[in-house]
Amino acid sequence: MGAAALTADYQGIANKPHVRSRLAELACVAELVYAAGIAAAVTGEKHPSGTFLPNMTYVNMGRRHAGINVYKELEILTEIAGGLPATLPFEGDFLNPETGKYLEKYIKRREGVPAENIHRCFRMLSDMLASSLGGVMAIAGVHGGGSPSWRRS
Repeated sequence: MGAAALTADYQGIANKPHVRSRLAELACVAELVYAAGIAAAVTGEKHPSGTFLPNMTYVNMGRRHAGINVYKELEILTEIAGGLPATLPFEGDFLNPETGKYLEKYIKRREGVPAENIHRCFRMLSDMLASSLGGVMAIAGVHGGGSPSWRRS
Protein backbone atom coordinates (compact mmCIF):
# COMPACT_ATOMS: atom_id res chain seq x y z
CA MET A 1 0.00 0.00 0.00
CA GLY A 2 2.73 2.44 0.95
CA ALA A 3 4.81 1.66 -2.14
CA ALA A 4 1.77 2.06 -4.40
CA ALA A 5 0.74 5.35 -2.79
CA LEU A 6 4.29 6.74 -2.97
CA THR A 7 4.63 5.71 -6.61
CA ALA A 8 1.30 7.28 -7.54
CA ASP A 9 2.30 10.47 -5.75
CA TYR A 10 5.73 10.62 -7.39
CA GLN A 11 4.17 10.10 -10.81
CA GLY A 12 1.56 12.81 -10.21
CA ILE A 13 -1.38 10.41 -10.65
CA ALA A 14 -2.48 9.89 -7.04
CA ASN A 15 -5.72 11.83 -7.53
CA LYS A 16 -6.80 10.10 -10.74
CA PRO A 17 -10.06 8.18 -10.12
CA HIS A 18 -8.77 4.84 -11.45
CA VAL A 19 -5.65 5.10 -9.26
CA ARG A 20 -7.64 6.08 -6.17
CA SER A 21 -9.87 3.06 -6.78
CA ARG A 22 -6.84 0.74 -6.92
CA LEU A 23 -5.36 2.27 -3.76
CA ALA A 24 -8.73 1.75 -2.06
CA GLU A 25 -8.60 -1.95 -3.06
CA LEU A 26 -5.20 -2.26 -1.38
CA ALA A 27 -6.49 -0.53 1.75
CA CYS A 28 -9.50 -2.87 1.89
CA VAL A 29 -7.34 -5.99 1.82
CA ALA A 30 -5.05 -4.62 4.53
CA GLU A 31 -7.92 -3.52 6.77
CA LEU A 32 -9.81 -6.81 6.41
CA VAL A 33 -6.71 -8.80 7.34
CA TYR A 34 -6.19 -6.47 10.31
CA ALA A 35 -9.87 -6.87 11.30
CA ALA A 36 -9.51 -10.66 11.21
CA GLY A 37 -6.55 -10.33 13.58
CA ILE A 38 -8.56 -8.17 15.96
CA ALA A 39 -11.49 -10.61 15.81
CA ALA A 40 -9.12 -13.52 16.47
CA ALA A 41 -7.76 -11.78 19.55
CA VAL A 42 -11.10 -10.57 20.93
CA THR A 43 -12.79 -13.95 20.56
CA GLY A 44 -9.78 -16.01 21.66
CA GLU A 45 -9.62 -17.96 24.88
CA LYS A 46 -7.16 -18.53 27.68
CA HIS A 47 -5.80 -22.08 27.66
CA PRO A 48 -5.56 -23.91 31.05
CA SER A 49 -1.77 -23.55 30.75
CA GLY A 50 -2.19 -19.78 30.93
CA THR A 51 -1.37 -19.20 27.28
CA PHE A 52 -3.86 -17.09 25.36
CA LEU A 53 -5.05 -18.75 22.15
CA PRO A 54 -6.58 -16.63 19.40
CA ASN A 55 -9.70 -17.82 17.63
CA MET A 56 -8.19 -19.98 14.89
CA THR A 57 -11.12 -19.51 12.53
CA TYR A 58 -10.42 -15.78 12.32
CA VAL A 59 -6.66 -16.33 12.23
CA ASN A 60 -7.02 -18.61 9.23
CA MET A 61 -9.55 -16.35 7.52
CA GLY A 62 -7.15 -13.42 7.76
CA ARG A 63 -4.22 -15.49 6.52
CA ARG A 64 -6.28 -16.87 3.64
CA HIS A 65 -7.57 -13.42 2.65
CA ALA A 66 -4.02 -12.08 2.61
CA GLY A 67 -2.73 -15.08 0.68
CA ILE A 68 -5.34 -15.04 -2.06
CA ASN A 69 -4.87 -11.30 -2.58
CA VAL A 70 -1.07 -11.05 -2.61
CA TYR A 71 -0.82 -11.42 -6.40
CA LYS A 72 -3.66 -8.93 -6.91
CA GLU A 73 -1.73 -6.47 -4.74
CA LEU A 74 1.39 -6.96 -6.87
CA GLU A 75 -0.72 -6.52 -10.01
CA ILE A 76 -2.07 -3.20 -8.73
CA LEU A 77 1.43 -2.03 -7.81
CA THR A 78 2.61 -2.96 -11.31
CA GLU A 79 -0.30 -1.11 -12.92
CA ILE A 80 0.56 2.04 -10.99
CA ALA A 81 4.32 1.75 -11.57
CA GLY A 82 4.23 0.82 -15.24
CA GLY A 83 7.14 -0.98 -16.87
CA LEU A 84 10.01 1.03 -15.41
CA PRO A 85 10.72 -1.36 -12.50
CA ALA A 86 11.61 -4.06 -15.06
CA THR A 87 13.58 -1.79 -17.39
CA LEU A 88 15.30 0.52 -14.89
CA PRO A 89 18.89 1.23 -15.94
CA PHE A 90 21.68 -0.13 -13.78
CA GLU A 91 22.71 1.78 -10.66
CA GLY A 92 26.11 2.52 -12.21
CA ASP A 93 24.45 4.29 -15.12
CA PHE A 94 22.85 6.74 -12.70
CA LEU A 95 26.20 7.33 -10.98
CA ASN A 96 28.08 7.75 -14.26
CA PRO A 97 28.71 11.49 -14.94
CA GLU A 98 28.02 11.03 -18.67
CA THR A 99 24.77 9.07 -18.50
CA GLY A 100 23.51 10.06 -15.05
CA LYS A 101 22.43 13.56 -16.08
CA TYR A 102 20.24 12.14 -18.86
CA LEU A 103 18.74 9.48 -16.65
CA GLU A 104 17.92 12.10 -14.02
CA LYS A 105 16.29 14.26 -16.70
CA TYR A 106 14.12 11.49 -18.11
CA ILE A 107 13.19 9.75 -14.87
CA LYS A 108 11.49 12.91 -13.61
CA ARG A 109 7.78 12.39 -13.23
CA ARG A 110 6.52 15.32 -11.18
CA GLU A 111 7.83 18.75 -10.33
CA GLY A 112 8.93 19.10 -6.74
CA VAL A 113 10.14 15.51 -6.43
CA PRO A 114 13.91 15.14 -6.83
CA ALA A 115 15.07 12.71 -9.52
CA GLU A 116 17.06 10.82 -6.87
CA ASN A 117 13.87 10.12 -4.89
CA ILE A 118 12.12 8.83 -8.00
CA HIS A 119 15.14 6.67 -8.85
CA ARG A 120 15.18 5.22 -5.32
CA CYS A 121 11.43 4.58 -5.43
CA PHE A 122 11.67 2.71 -8.72
CA ARG A 123 14.74 0.80 -7.52
CA MET A 124 12.61 -0.36 -4.56
CA LEU A 125 9.79 -1.33 -6.93
CA SER A 126 12.28 -3.22 -9.08
CA ASP A 127 13.37 -5.17 -6.00
CA MET A 128 9.75 -5.87 -5.04
CA LEU A 129 8.40 -6.77 -8.47
CA ALA A 130 11.21 -7.87 -10.77
CA SER A 131 13.96 -9.44 -8.64
CA SER A 132 14.56 -12.96 -7.45
CA LEU A 133 13.82 -11.79 -3.89
CA GLY A 134 10.52 -10.33 -5.11
CA GLY A 135 9.60 -13.73 -6.50
CA VAL A 136 10.43 -15.43 -3.23
CA MET A 137 8.39 -12.87 -1.28
CA ALA A 138 5.39 -13.31 -3.59
CA ILE A 139 5.36 -17.05 -2.95
CA ALA A 140 5.96 -16.50 0.77
CA GLY A 141 2.91 -14.23 0.79
CA VAL A 142 0.76 -17.20 -0.18
CA HIS A 143 2.55 -19.98 1.69
CA GLY A 144 4.20 -18.12 4.59
CA GLY A 145 1.72 -19.33 7.19
CA GLY A 146 1.44 -22.76 5.64
CA SER A 147 0.01 -23.63 2.27
CA PRO A 148 -3.67 -22.83 1.86
CA SER A 149 -5.94 -25.85 1.78
CA TRP A 150 -8.15 -25.83 -1.27
CA ARG A 151 -11.45 -27.66 -1.28
CA ARG A 152 -11.50 -30.50 -3.80
CA SER A 153 -14.64 -31.11 -5.78
